Amino acid sequence: MSNKKYKMIKERLIMTEVQKEGRKIQVRVCIEQDGAMYHAYIPGLKGIHVGGETKDEAFLNAQDAVFAYLKSLEKHGDSLPAILSDFF
Repeated sequence: MSNKKYKMIKERLIMTEVQKEGRKIQVRVCIEQDGAMYHAYIPGLKGIHVGGETKDEAFLNAQDAVFAYLKSLEKHGDSLPAILSDFF
């Protein structure tokens, strides 16, 4: 098994509004090359790992995942993770 390390090639911020609160939040998106594809994840938001054929596609998929994550939290009455609680 190789010890291949991935180099983060791009980092962006997602800005969105949480509908219930009407407040804007930012989360950091880390994008790494993974072979011919790209892997994006959100540090601090457990379980958000997505891919894409390009850096931009990986970013857009991460953005969609964050929106779905926040809607799921709201739907189930779950509290926001610590990374987001500073915004509220």
